Amino acid sequence: MTSQTLSPSLISLIQKHNLDISIVEAKSLLNGTRIDAEHYQLDYLDFRKKFDHLNQSTFWAIVERKVTTGHTPSMKDESFYGWDVKFIKTDNLRENEIKPDFSHFLSDKWNAILAKTTLKEWDIIVTIIWATYEIVWRTAMIDKTLLPANINQNVALIRVNPSKVNPYYINVFLNSKYGKLCLHSMARQTEQVNLNCTEIENIPLPLPSPSFQSSIASLVQTAHSEREKSKSLYAEAEKILLDELGLTDWKPTEENIDIKTSEEVRLFGRCDAEFFQPKYDELIENIKKFPHKTISELSSVVWHPSNPPYSDNVDRKEKTYILTQKHLGEFYPRDNFWEDEDALFTTDDFLYNNKKYILRKDDLILYSVWAYIWKTNIYNLDTPAIIWSFVTLIRPKKELIDSYYFMMFMNSWVGIELTRRNQRWLAQQYIYPYDIREQIIPILSPAIQSKISSLIVSSHEARTRSKELLERAKRAVEIFVEEDEETAKKLFDIS
Repeated sequence: MTSQTLSPSLISLIQKHNLDISIVEAKSLLNGTRIDAEHYQLDYLDFRKKFDHLNQSTFWAIVERKVTTGHTPSMKDESFYGWDVKFIKTDNLRENEIKPDFSHFLSDKWNAILAKTTLKEWDIIVTIIWATYEIVWRTAMIDKTLLPANINQNVALIRVNPSKVNPYYINVFLNSKYGKLCLHSMARQTEQVNLNCTEIENIPLPLPSPSFQSSIASLVQTAHSEREKSKSLYAEAEKILLDELGLTDWKPTEENIDIKTSEEVRLFGRCDAEFFQPKYDELIENIKKFPHKTISELSSVVWHPSNPPYSDNVDRKEKTYILTQKHLGEFYPRDNFWEDEDALFTTDDFLYNNKKYILRKDDLILYSVWAYIWKTNIYNLDTPAIIWSFVTLIRPKKELIDSYYFMMFMNSWVGIELTRRNQRWLAQQYIYPYDIREQIIPILSPAIQSKISSLIVSSHEARTRSKELLERAKRAVEIFVEEDEETAKKLFDIS
């Protein structure tokens, strides 16, 4: 609304229907570029008021150059692709993290053509176009281990001038609830939710003292050290696995012709060339040199239920949440997935009839459809949850195999190759439980399994510490906005 006062009849209407009304002076609309109601939601107006008592700037004042977006080169020109420049897209950019599952790599030729978005250490990138608001705000900082890299048109590059503000502080601010609110308030819904570069430059930026910014940077750097430690421990575990299997330097045969009998075709129920590639026979023969069993022999459950119905009893105290493929992470389900606004839970009747699919600790969850069809998670949470039909539950028999070792093998390149072999190409890629049941798993000695398991658990602990430190940094920024620096500094003690 543009009126400073409300008539009694309008006040009565607002109260009767419990409406959210924002009152904005006309001059504020005329001086700005936005007249859409979404931009003036109460939540957005409230957080801007919290900035009033703080030293403020805007992003255009602290960047080395204008915020800009990348570009996707033509797929018709092969010279633009296939080298070692990582091409970061929306799927890779997560909250304060860049997933290494790159679908494309660019050539030095294209990287030079689009030099304006060739990434550098301490650059900050943010998702600016996607179908939903939950994606448009994801922000991460570039570290040197990711380079060389570039971005596509759905991602914006913010190159901070370090003489004006600490880049680590900017990244933490954008990942805090106030940074997200800033980005959301500037976003607009057309066919998709989108931000433009000018709108990012106009985002208000509360600025704490340089010493506070440095303390935030120290927390983040410690968190990054823990994350690198986590990666190193996991890589060590994977190396032990591959060394034991003699597959560290394995290279598949270049032979691409194999002859199978009609009996073999009937046995596997497959007649497609992809399934019978010679490299799979080589891998399987190598694994058979060791004690081994099929997944069905090692597990008490290898299946999934039908899709659970959604309960509409939002007031019930005990809820069993529905875990879907979007809740799966790299090795573990996403933290606090049940707190998502769209998290759903199922009915008592469905739980009663599908008890075996209620997740237990150390269960494995296989991504059975779409992009990450081979990904396997281990369930390590206490939250009651049940799977739905696009993931497959594998419940290891603990007397036969260590669950963490099992998960490691499934996520190793060997396990991924064998899992991908079982996918069927229908309208979309899919792995059926009855196919994955017959996949073989090497049974290494209990001592080796235990060593691998211990390294994976230690890796997860380091990863958890990293996340906790990043959360502490975000909370410190939020307390700085809500209260003051002195109160926020209490979170800097990590002893």
